[in-house]
Amino acid sequence: MAKSITEENYSATNNKTNNEDIYGQQTCLQKCHNITVYSVIYGLTVLMTNALTVYISSQITTLERQFDLSSSQSGFILSCNDIGFTVTVLFVSHFGIRYHIPRVLSLFTIIYGLSGVSTSFLRFLSDHGIPNDNENSISQRNTTSNLLCVISRNTTLDCMTEGHENSSGSVYRMKIAFILLCIFMGVQGFGKAPRSSLGTFYIDSNVPDKTRTGFYLGISSTMALFGPFLAITLGGVFGKIPVDLKETTMEPTDPRWIGAWWIGFLLFGVLGIAAGLPLFFCPRHIEPADNAVNEKQEHDGESSCFSFLKDIPIALFRILRKPVYSLTILALLFKLFGVIGGLSFGPKYTENQFNIPTWKANIILGAEKLVTATLGTFLGGYLTSRLKLGRQGCIKMCLLIAAICTSLNSLNFIFGCENPDIIGKDKSSSQSCQCEGVQFMGVCDGVGRTFYSPCHAGCTTMISNIYSNCSETANGTVSIGICQSNCPYLIPYVAVAVLLTFVGTMGVIPVSLIILRSLDDRDKSIAFGMQSFILSLTVFIPAPIVFGHLFDSVCKEWSTSCGTKGACALYDIEAMRYTLNSVEVGVGLIVFVIYIFIFHIAKRDDAKKKNSENGHEMNKTIVI
Repeated sequence: MAKSITEENYSATNNKTNNEDIYGQQTCLQKCHNITVYSVIYGLTVLMTNALTVYISSQITTLERQFDLSSSQSGFILSCNDIGFTVTVLFVSHFGIRYHIPRVLSLFTIIYGLSGVSTSFLRFLSDHGIPNDNENSISQRNTTSNLLCVISRNTTLDCMTEGHENSSGSVYRMKIAFILLCIFMGVQGFGKAPRSSLGTFYIDSNVPDKTRTGFYLGISSTMALFGPFLAITLGGVFGKIPVDLKETTMEPTDPRWIGAWWIGFLLFGVLGIAAGLPLFFCPRHIEPADNAVNEKQEHDGESSCFSFLKDIPIALFRILRKPVYSLTILALLFKLFGVIGGLSFGPKYTENQFNIPTWKANIILGAEKLVTATLGTFLGGYLTSRLKLGRQGCIKMCLLIAAICTSLNSLNFIFGCENPDIIGKDKSSSQSCQCEGVQFMGVCDGVGRTFYSPCHAGCTTMISNIYSNCSETANGTVSIGICQSNCPYLIPYVAVAVLLTFVGTMGVIPVSLIILRSLDDRDKSIAFGMQSFILSLTVFIPAPIVFGHLFDSVCKEWSTSCGTKGACALYDIEAMRYTLNSVEVGVGLIVFVIYIFIFHIAKRDDAKKKNSENGHEMNKTIVI
């Protein structure tokens, strides 16, 4: 009969190894000698590191405005996280087992948190803040004087005046900020390398009753799901705060608005450090390991780096000879390529497609992902257990999920908005204003007409972010921002996103079971490690870069500063919708076709195995 949780924790607390250090003997720290407490502490570290990883995705548009980045550059920054992970995961996972695992996890979590704190300091490398009514500096992007209607304009001369020096220094600082962002993201990838492999191994090795390993892993996994929710939701909250924390008359709906993105990096960085400290005081072993585990750890400790590297190709060749495993990884590769790209730029797509502010897009997506991802993952695991699905049953379930997700993605070709009509790009106003060279800054006249800039609307003055004396408008004033189009598809789009997340996450457990039931026991551990490595190398690194290039390919207007291209100021949202959804529907169809092949191969292999077993039983009967 299985032990209760209380009995397991009591046993674990009173079965300490003799080699524990003095921390384990202190009464105030003995609470760490408990597998439930460890699972909660470990879950907190995963929650905070997951939050910090996802948080940057909620701030893509803001970072592009702050540092004049293109979507290709921001996509590369996102990929740097997985570059750091891919470079180190195999070595850290293999050699980390030699040492005190909780302390290894603590050290890497603290490094992760420090990288987040360091990222927040990059705010001071940029002079882009919230413009105010009194700013007329040439180096300030989209200033009042550069946007108003004037009789004579010479942007070339402006760049050769005193503002040019400041502009050159600003461009240099932006390049430094981009490089540092890449470095800090790479450090974060390094910091999360031992998280899944060593954390899971430690729990499994210290649970007295192995049938309860899933329960304790479930504690940390469930806590981890709240990380992305906190990151995206708080990203929306911080997005409503001015980046410089100063009072301003500007509204968050203004396209020049830059939210306080750095607060999230600072907050989650500090919380990550705080969450990592308690792990340091957890014991090396909670439950004494049996002889087999001791021998394995001793053998792992004596393994050289050379022998480890030599074994990788042999194990990889043996694993990849399993066609069901190989094709399942291939299907997972295509599926995650679309998912990761969508997650990385999801808030950016939503805010541009439906003309809503960044903070609102983040809050909508944050609330949607938490509930649906949790319920979908739980229901997928429940159905596989309740229906007692074998390998073929799990493949059928994944095939059905792929068909449903592809169909739902197809609806997004419809659920989108049309490009706004913008007046005046190729002509000046009736006052013969010199608008050539004026950057795009859409303004709305209140009756549904959007002008390319205040200059094109014939505006000569600006008070409290309202342009007035505009000769091209009926009421003489315009407000900053593209006019609302009354596009009715935001709610249907969110509804489809909810269903996509719910149905898609139902496939998490079935895919894991297909992989487990397609491998020999000796290969399961290395197979999951290689799976993480392959997916990082082929999906998590390139996907954000590819989607960043796709966003840049549909940009209609770029912001510039004295000839230097910055962030995209206006997208072709119809081309954006068709391009991005074509990619997601395309990879969905590929996944569906791959699962058809997987099902036929699995059916053939299972039939051969059954015939072989029947033949073996018949031979035994004849001998008897």
